[in-house]
Amino acid sequence: MKFYYLLTQLFLPFSLFAIQEDCKEISKKEYTKVISTFHELPEDIYSVKAKEFTEVYCMNSKSVHELAAIFKSDHERIEYLYHAYAYVEDWSDLHTMHFYFEDSLYLERFVSFVQSFESDMSDISEDLARIESEMITDYVLEEIPDEQRVVYVDGYRGKIGADKPMSNDVFQKLFRDLQVHDIPKDKINLFDNRIQNHGISVTQLQIVLNLFSFETDKMKVFNTSLSSIYDLDNLYKVKGQFINFFYKKEIDDITSTQLESLATDEITKDDHVIYQKN
Repeated sequence: MKFYYLLTQLFLPFSLFAIQEDCKEISKKEYTKVISTFHELPEDIYSVKAKEFTEVYCMNSKSVHELAAIFKSDHERIEYLYHAYAYVEDWSDLHTMHFYFEDSLYLERFVSFVQSFESDMSDISEDLARIESEMITDYVLEEIPDEQRVVYVDGYRGKIGADKPMSNDVFQKLFRDLQVHDIPKDKINLFDNRIQNHGISVTQLQIVLNLFSFETDKMKVFNTSLSSIYDLDNLYKVKGQFINFFYKKEIDDITSTQLESLATDEITKDDHVIYQKN
């Protein structure tokens, strides 16, 4: 099962993302003691300590919920939650938690962020199950018949911008590096530098946008990414990230007038395509 093994290895970094398998156990008594000391810290110091604590000790969604309560601002709170998400395996009780957000839009944004990743995980599992059931053997990724077109977004047909989106392991590293930057300007500059030599899918872009709280920053990231987008005809989906009417209109203007100039190729409805995970 050479093809199945190859895809398993390809998906592995993204599937496991950053779950701590070698975390340290902590007793309830010791945990309570640590929490009490955190209450006495200034927020900027607490933010750093909370992230370090989450990286080292075995955490669940309830303990993350408790740590989130100590933050005084929603912005710091959601930045911590974005970071903590990668270290907690089970978020099935997410719908029962409010994370002490004063503005409900922050809660909606974090829930959307988690659901985006859960959806990606589900898609990967389905891909592996389908491939295994088809019993594809001794298939080499490079050996694709000339009459078939390769697409890197499942089911996509439309204008192609960048040659291909960045691979899962490259995107994983980008995401983790973005997480550790608290200042939006630093995140934007890092993102801009990283995508110079890589493409990005609209799904990957939306995951990155979820790391930003303010729509002005999201719009800067959106504009920075335009020349690196793989699946250009999916760009309209980004509108869901915005509430501001003028930003939505700007996105409409771009998707209706600029996609042709950004496109390097196009997959038509008549093309015979084969989906390949990058």
